[in-house]
Amino acid sequence: MITRQNKKNMKKIILTVLIFGLAAMLSGCGPLIGLFVVPLIPKPVIKAEYEMESKKVLVWVDIEINMESNPALRRELSERIEKELMDRKLAKSVVGYGSMHNIRIEQDSDLDLTVEAIGKRCGADQVLHVVVEQFGLKHVAGKEYNDPIVSGTAQLIDVETGQRLWPTDQMTKAFYAQENFSTGDETFRVNEIISKLCIKATFEITKYFYDRKGRHTR
Repeated sequence: MITRQNKKNMKKIILTVLIFGLAAMLSGCGPLIGLFVVPLIPKPVIKAEYEMESKKVLVWVDIEINMESNPALRRELSERIEKELMDRKLAKSVVGYGSMHNIRIEQDSDLDLTVEAIGKRCGADQVLHVVVEQFGLKHVAGKEYNDPIVSGTAQLIDVETGQRLWPTDQMTKAFYAQENFSTGDETFRVNEIISKLCIKATFEITKYFYDRKGRHTR
């Protein structure tokens, strides 16, 4: 419990920090502000660009035609995003990736099948449509991988109307994720690299649907 005395002490600390910061600026010790003062200043809150309003969401990941990809990429990214939406309570429910096998087969034979039509068949209210446009594991030497990346676009579509709900200021929202590492371990699995990439990509895609802390600017 925060007592009145604790509040007074906190105000004294903040006042001391501000005085110290002002003195540092006047004395030419600007770098000290970044070292001591900035960490104590609350980070700005970045508001969500769109709220899913507790809807049932289908996460539909497409891989760009003629692009080589690992079979695990689509499943891994889909399930990571589904889990993030549920863990953060952004969606009321999601359509599980494992339940869409037959629809995937149908889409492969019917290229005119739209994502909103797919969403309707799955009983979803909204479709988070993700298109992977670039995926690569850059080989350097032997069994090593260097700077693997995954990038693409995302948009949220209303199943009933087929209208784009998000983003509102452009057609799609771009995302980019990269892992800066290499390994000479021959037992290291490609799927482990894909998993790390998808964790980062999931954040880059879903971060627009909830309030989050930003960074200090100078």
